[in-house]
Amino acid sequence: MKHKPQLSDVMTREPETVHIGQPLSDAYTLLQNRKYHHVPVVDGDTPVGMISSSDILKLVYDIEGNDDRMLRTMLDHQFRLEDAMSAELVTVRSGESVRKVAEDLFDEWEDELGEYSDANLRRQSQRTLTDTRRRYGRLIGAMESAERRIDPVLDRFRDQVLYLKHNLNARAIASLRTQLTGIETDVQQLIEAMNASIGEARSFIEQMES
Repeated sequence: MKHKPQLSDVMTREPETVHIGQPLSDAYTLLQNRKYHHVPVVDGDTPVGMISSSDILKLVYDIEGNDDRMLRTMLDHQFRLEDAMSAELVTVRSGESVRKVAEDLFDEWEDELGEYSDANLRRQSQRTLTDTRRRYGRLIGAMESAERRIDPVLDRFRDQVLYLKHNLNARAIASLRTQLTGIETDVQQLIEAMNASIGEARSFIEQMES
């Protein structure tokens, strides 16, 4: 059955989290050490917010001359997780298409450009958005190209299995040899397409983390 790449195909199923009662420096450490962009905040098993490095740094943006240890001490003495996290969570179904979710995120990013008061930061963010959108376009294109090739190969394979089941004799097996050669070629092309998709995904992730 044909379908577009879904969120369930790419999402992290068991993400690391921070509890609402933990010190803010714990979230900061997790974000720094793991190179995450965001970390969910939970109360028990219930998601109650999302926090990022930029959320934390906004709290101390105007404070200069602090080393990392002083920054962590100040975070824990002056702020709580609730002060930095975003509590307005937007959720999506795991069956939603990757393309739909990505476009929603890009649209939100573009809308928020107008919130910058610093023109230089706005331009930098706009350039980052444009570059990320371009690299994402290559990634989703490779994913969808590989997926379009899956069903035709599987359809041909199922046809041959069904035919063999109904006509299990020497003549039927001999007649399948030519068809199976064609299927092997299709499978090889599918593997190459999937490897290209994986390569685009790795390149996208490496550039995001650099």
